[in-house]
Amino acid sequence: MRYFLPLLLLLSLILVGCREKENNTIVSSDARVSTFTFAKDTLYPGLTEGIYRIEHRSDTGLIYTRDSLRFGTVLDSVVPLVTYMATPGKVEFILPDTTIISTGVDTMNLNQRPIYLHVTASDMKNERWYRINIAAHKVNPDLYVWKKIADNIFPNQNCETKVFYINQQLVLYINNGLSTQVYKSANGEIWEQIASTISTLPTPCHVRDICQHGDTLYYISDGQLYYSTDWLTWTKKDYSSSDVVPINMLVSYNGHPWCLVQEATTSKMMLATIHQDSIAVETRIAGLKQGYLPSSFPISDFASLAFESSSERPRAMVVGGRDIDGNVVNSRWNIEYSTTDGYRLKDFSIAQPSFNSLTGASIIYYDKHFIMFGGIDNDLEWRSNILYSYDEGMNWQTPNANDNQLPTSYQTRQNQSVVVDTLDNIFIIGFSAGGHPAASSGVFWKHPAVRAELGDSPVDIARPTATILSYPVITGGEFAHKNSICRLAGRANKSELTEEDIYKFSLENHVDTDTPPAFLWHTFEDQVVPVQNSLMYASALREKNVPFELHIFPKGPHGLALSNDLTGANVKPVPHCACWVELAVKWLRDFFG
Repeated sequence: MRYFLPLLLLLSLILVGCREKENNTIVSSDARVSTFTFAKDTLYPGLTEGIYRIEHRSDTGLIYTRDSLRFGTVLDSVVPLVTYMATPGKVEFILPDTTIISTGVDTMNLNQRPIYLHVTASDMKNERWYRINIAAHKVNPDLYVWKKIADNIFPNQNCETKVFYINQQLVLYINNGLSTQVYKSANGEIWEQIASTISTLPTPCHVRDICQHGDTLYYISDGQLYYSTDWLTWTKKDYSSSDVVPINMLVSYNGHPWCLVQEATTSKMMLATIHQDSIAVETRIAGLKQGYLPSSFPISDFASLAFESSSERPRAMVVGGRDIDGNVVNSRWNIEYSTTDGYRLKDFSIAQPSFNSLTGASIIYYDKHFIMFGGIDNDLEWRSNILYSYDEGMNWQTPNANDNQLPTSYQTRQNQSVVVDTLDNIFIIGFSAGGHPAASSGVFWKHPAVRAELGDSPVDIARPTATILSYPVITGGEFAHKNSICRLAGRANKSELTEEDIYKFSLENHVDTDTPPAFLWHTFEDQVVPVQNSLMYASALREKNVPFELHIFPKGPHGLALSNDLTGANVKPVPHCACWVELAVKWLRDFFG
């Protein structure tokens, strides 16, 4: 009996902590958001396609999309759908002109800035704040203006060609049935022949089947694998003793070049990866029995491409082509890899065919969607239009005529080469006085003077993806580097600077919600450009809810550059500051993928 009363008291305390209301409602102190999306509505295309991420921070969390929603998405009247870790006590959306107590059916205008989500836990004590940053592309991604930049770059027009983008230059292979020639170009306008014939490649050589993996090129002919690391010298790898015979290259995918092989004993087709000394057959692929490809899988004249899906899984697409019997196929095959499920092969063509059977098409992945060019259909008709796919190859559509301005001189062809340099992002870096024009590119990209220079081009083309500012000159006021401001304003000395000059060249005054994110670093001891320059710019970014990362190092003079023995304006490096490079790279990767 002596333990009964203490135990009863303890039990009572526990019950009181879990149940504060007489109706047995369980209250919680958890105000965290679990998921964020929007109500599905055909009136607002693109809303349900976005991947919405949530960052739980100690102060104000962030709800955002990795990429802006596709062009045409309407954000002025939408219904957010939010789930929570526990049943909240109160949910409020704080907009600049109003506060909405959420009921799950309220519409709101997400074009406003800033927008906050305020969640109060069911205990009505704990709370969390989230800033909502959802944007849609303002420029139609289908609006491509094509321009002929060169003509007759090689003498013989009756030939096969294939172009590659390697080490920031174009490499063109040409085969006329007798020899394989190689040209190179830095800009696509001026081409230089670097080889009149490649004797180490077989004749004839179907250059359309050459596959690029990193800086290495691969080619398969008559069961033999050839590779080159310098574009000119090709080495043959003999796999004649293997249980499989290489048939054709497929795609560079998930860290390896992939090829099609034929099992020697059964003549069945399989997928394999190429390694330094072997070809490894991928037998454990979901959707395939014992790794054997279906007879409808193309083995030649297909278009193939590897990409990263919206789920951030490595995927590859194989479109059209001819099967093992030589039949032209209407097919869209998808290969997907995940660390948990391994490889999976899916036939996308069964559900909804979007185009006629075709061979010799070319395909690229650009701005989060597929673009397919050229090819010949089953009726031997040239495909003259361009096709787009916004759902990773399931459905394809023809762009509006106003969105696709191919030059009248363009000739549709089979096995044409289309390449994309993957440097889609524009990151501008500036040091010291160079930090001022770098930051200016971020705050003045919409300026009328910039618009005038762009002509008919979309104004967004002038917007940097991000800026990296190293001990930058920012302000023209109290903490200015006066010599820099004088030169910018065209004044002989600081006494000639006007109030208009100071305001105009003080970049902290011109930051707005469209200013790109920034990475900044400075040293506390900088006696040339005071550290307040970086602090003022960071403060202005914060005021407009523009993401940034700022590092202030306690020691170090002005002009450190990389802060090593190879760089710097005659200053002694500070090893502690050298990490800014690693930090900046990590920020770029984490923020922009």
